[in-house]
Amino acid sequence: MLSKGTQTKENIVEKSLQLFSVKGYYNTSINDILEATQLTKGGLYGHFKSKDEIWQAAYDRAVEIQKSYFKDRKKKSVLEEKSTVQRLTDT
Repeated sequence: MLSKGTQTKENIVEKSLQLFSVKGYYNTSINDILEATQLTKGGLYGHFKSKDEIWQAAYDRAVEIQKSYFKDRKKKSVLEEKSTVQRLTDT
């Protein structure tokens, strides 16, 4: 189980990633992030030093998501190819 601090940090990253994806970096304010996470400025800045640091963490999370997606797609594709080969060799 994750500590409360780790959960809060992950929540900030997830909510910020959503905001940055919709509004972009420059149009997302710290107040937007505070509203989405329901944190105070002190609560937010206790985990991140700046908006840039939040952006970097959100970007890293987006890369993780993308890598996972393509890894799953590749695995599915390999399984589908094996299934096709199996059907062709069974006939």
